[in-house]
Amino acid sequence: MSLEILGFRLLAPFFGYSLYVFGSLIGLILLALATGYLLGGYFGDKDVNLKRFLQLFLASAAYLFFVNLNYRIVLEWFSGSGIVIGALLSTFIIFFIPMIMLASFSPYFIKRLSDDQGVGVSAGFVFSISTLGSLAGTFLTAFYLLPEFGTQTVFYVNSVLMLVMPFLFFIFGKKEYLILVLAIIFFFSNRGAFKDPGVIYSVDSVYNYLEVVDFGDFLGLKIEKRLPFIYSTFPKEKNTRNFLIYDLFAAPPLINGAENNLLLG
Repeated sequence: MSLEILGFRLLAPFFGYSLYVFGSLIGLILLALATGYLLGGYFGDKDVNLKRFLQLFLASAAYLFFVNLNYRIVLEWFSGSGIVIGALLSTFIIFFIPMIMLASFSPYFIKRLSDDQGVGVSAGFVFSISTLGSLAGTFLTAFYLLPEFGTQTVFYVNSVLMLVMPFLFFIFGKKEYLILVLAIIFFFSNRGAFKDPGVIYSVDSVYNYLEVVDFGDFLGLKIEKRLPFIYSTFPKEKNTRNFLIYDLFAAPPLINGAENNLLLG
């Protein structure tokens, strides 16, 4: 659920908050979940050992970690493909493979646990734990992580957690695995945040992703990258001002000599 909520914030600056974006993201994630459930059940019935299963999970985690380093390129590339097609393709590339492996956990471990206890008890236990984890991920991501740390940091944390979890199993036999993954994480954690030219400040607010852009004579506020709209401007020089849309409302009083005006909206 943390990745799903994060997906909305990743797509919003490039494709907006429309129903098409929500539908594209939720639909593809549901498809990934369905695929993962089938794959996990198949692995369970084929008696795939835990080490081999975690190796597959590690491969998908490494994929997500690589995407985390390049997701802005993916989103910008598909932002010109339209809201529906662009959102679908972006969601597929960024989230589809990791969500498949995450979904495969439940049926795989239900099968493994059912060898020692009943299928009903195993299924109830696994689904209860996974639902509680989803609940915690939803509240933690929506109410704390995203407002406090921003989209890029939360995406990085998610990808690192997926990358580290398999090593908790492998390090008991070979500690060099842990050293390797920590070295990779440390190397990439020092890279600077990606910003477009002219962006002097950016923040993930509770409501939207905001950017303050330097346009030369004035500063502008933007919330979407796919559209050239500026929602607010601030002139750098006090004795100069830029033409704003609400300046048009000064025209009627000058024309008809009105003494009072009412502006709604």
